[in-house]
Amino acid sequence: MPSSICASATVLINRPVDDVWEFIGDVGNLDRWMRGISDSSGIQENVTGKGSTFTSRFSYRRRIFDVNFTITEYDRPKRFGMESSEGPVQYSAMLRLKDEDGATRVTNSINTGSNRPPGSGGGMLSPLLKWGMRRQLSKELGDLKRVIERGE
Repeated sequence: MPSSICASATVLINRPVDDVWEFIGDVGNLDRWMRGISDSSGIQENVTGKGSTFTSRFSYRRRIFDVNFTITEYDRPKRFGMESSEGPVQYSAMLRLKDEDGATRVTNSINTGSNRPPGSGGGMLSPLLKWGMRRQLSKELGDLKRVIERGE
């Protein structure tokens, strides 16, 4: 059984933690900053906190999949976690928010778990996969910062 691969990235957003939480805690905004996610708008009314579920579209290797998610953490304004239960790559993600003198430090951590598709890596490829995941997370957090700070 392949081992899990974990990666994380951090960004400082020049907005108060409550403003950042309002954006992150609304799953209808996922497609505005998480790459590969689409059709997440209009689902916020169904997500009320930990244990809530929603479905979004996810692009992976030039194909589009429906992916079911469960909210695993909803600790306003500190933590927001979600886990995919179906789709091409099952993973869990945790966003941690921390106030830093009126700005917000956001750390996004992801764990692919041991349920990756066969042939998707592990072993000698793990460092390369981890680097790619960290790079992707950094890009997404850059998008999050841009969208929140510029009000896009």
